[in-house]
Amino acid sequence: DAEHNNFDKEGEWNELDDSKLTQCYYKDNIQNGPYKIYNYGVLIASFNLKQGAPDGMGYQYSIATNDKDSILTASAMLANGKQNGQRKFYNNSGILTEESSLNDSYFDGEVRRYDDQGHLSDIQHYTSGNEDGQQQSFFANGQLQRDYTVGKKGEKTSYMDYYATGKINAEGTIKDGNRVDTWKYYYANGVLSELYHFNDEGKMDGEQLRYYRNH
Repeated sequence: DAEHNNFDKEGEWNELDDSKLTQCYYKDNIQNGPYKIYNYGVLIASFNLKQGAPDGMGYQYSIATNDKDSILTASAMLANGKQNGQRKFYNNSGILTEESSLNDSYFDGEVRRYDDQGHLSDIQHYTSGNEDGQQQSFFANGQLQRDYTVGKKGEKTSYMDYYATGKINAEGTIKDGNRVDTWKYYYANGVLSELYHFNDEGKMDGEQLRYYRNH
């Protein structure tokens, strides 16, 4: 009520909103220290506040099927209210599904993603939230599926795509996200199936060939 809101807040403070309980601490009327959120009595979020802004490691949880336990689903380093540093995601089985580095809440550096069984599926590199540098995808068996480089504007870089067996599926050159120059596609047995040529704007240009497999 209005009278309650006029009190200076100091020390532990608990607020209940329907099934959700928020527990935090105040110093000189400003939130400082541990901040926890519970739903139906089960912890779903935990982080630290410094002068009212998230600071330090933060954790997010889901509620287990027994409705009693918390399952860690995410952790992130927080600074000045933004995600800065390492961040990780987990599935409900506790398996790591993503680990990344962030700067001002944007991807910055390497990002690794995993499937629900924990197999590495992607390695990507970012600068200020944009893909930059080598990008790779993998099959569940660990075999490289895709390997390409995102270069600077106007820069030509290589692009490779593979079958799960390790044989080449496609190879070519990209520029600004477009296929340029010569691209080759192969059947699973390694025999050339298609040959295309593109200009620097990514439009087909010149001879285009398709090879049919002999049976």
